[in-house]
Amino acid sequence: MTIEIELKEEERAFLEEFVKKGTKKARAIRRASILLLADKNYRVKDISEIVGVHERTVWRIKKRYLEEGLESAL
Repeated sequence: MTIEIELKEEERAFLEEFVKKGTKKARAIRRASILLLADKNYRVKDISEIVGVHERTVWRIKKRYLEEGLESAL
């Protein structure tokens, strides 16, 4: 089972700026990075290795984004 993420243009721009500034908590920046990589169709295994989190974490963030929106996923 795969969970496909397609960010809206304004969400993508917000997340890129969010990660680039780096002024938020590390956890939120990791979550933003997960969503950006998922939007670029990276596999869960690859995202988990790049970001340095467990695959379950990637699944959970993607699922939360789809069910509850961007703010909740961060």
